[in-house]
Amino acid sequence: MNLQIDHRPTRKERSRKRFARRRKGAALIEFAICLPFITLIVLSSMECTNYIFMRQALVQSAYEGARVAINPQSNESTATNRVKEVLDGRNIKNSSISFSPRLRNAERGDLIEVTVSAPSNGNLLFGLPGFSNRNVSVNATMVRE
Repeated sequence: MNLQIDHRPTRKERSRKRFARRRKGAALIEFAICLPFITLIVLSSMECTNYIFMRQALVQSAYEGARVAINPQSNESTATNRVKEVLDGRNIKNSSISFSPRLRNAERGDLIEVTVSAPSNGNLLFGLPGFSNRNVSVNATMVRE
């Protein structure tokens, strides 16, 4: 005995399927609208983190340069080399280094200020607006020994 039952979906089942199809379409549209904003937030977070890393590398290099510069036997070239070692280790390019006063004129007890600066262009990942075309500059000041 072979009974075959013809099952036709009820109105409720048809309505549920139609709702599920509409919901999938709405989710796709929501995703398409939100994706650019989510991408912007992620990229901005990465750029901000890289900017902070670059600034911290400049702070560290200025500190290391000042630490070498306060030594009575050192000169500007040894201090500059130390700054460049730190910056090269952190992959910071196009930096500039200055000393105030000039080390050859500094005497014991004078404040030695080392200024290190670098452009954000070429040192950040994406060059997003708000982070590009900036010149980051930091100072470290120590007393000459």
